[in-house]
Amino acid sequence: MGIMRIENKNKLFFASDYHFCHANVIKYDERPFSSVDEMNDELVRRWNNKVSDDDIVMYLGDFCFNPHRAQEFLDKLNGQIHFILGNHDRLKDILRLKGLASVSDKKDIYVKDDNAQRGYQHMVLFHYAILQWEKSHHGSIHIHGHSHQSMYKNPEMAWYYKRRVLDAGCNGWNYEPFSYNEALDRVKNNLVSVNIDHHV
Repeated sequence: MGIMRIENKNKLFFASDYHFCHANVIKYDERPFSSVDEMNDELVRRWNNKVSDDDIVMYLGDFCFNPHRAQEFLDKLNGQIHFILGNHDRLKDILRLKGLASVSDKKDIYVKDDNAQRGYQHMVLFHYAILQWEKSHHGSIHIHGHSHQSMYKNPEMAWYYKRRVLDAGCNGWNYEPFSYNEALDRVKNNLVSVNIDHHV
């Protein structure tokens, strides 16, 4: 369940930290919504404008602050959703949800890509940013959530995002899922070789 191979990179999307029903996140993230209801509706609309029913979405945690309404929002979202647990997601609540393709605390995916080493791009998906990950010295990409883009604003962390790392928090992606190709483009634009361990 924690390892997955994806054969069609054009059907793959990522998203994180939607925080449905969380009023304070509008203030914390300076989200451009006047109310929780507007935010909830707009998050669903933007998701479905980007994602089709047969697309795959890797969701990296922190879904809904009202567990009694989580199924309502999940039912509205397009795509086959693979759920990676966040710090605000209680396992028992997420396991009750119907329609998720999988639930895990971490996901390693191999995406068919003729431009990648050995024909597959390896990606490590986890709710939290991590310093080192498997195959990081062989072109692997780490995608995380949790930080809501805040570490991008910290000058002391500038080196971190010059590596093959992306923050999937929706406030950094126009409040919509982003595609595999968008992920690779951003990594390539930010990438500077930074040696942090003996593997590199």
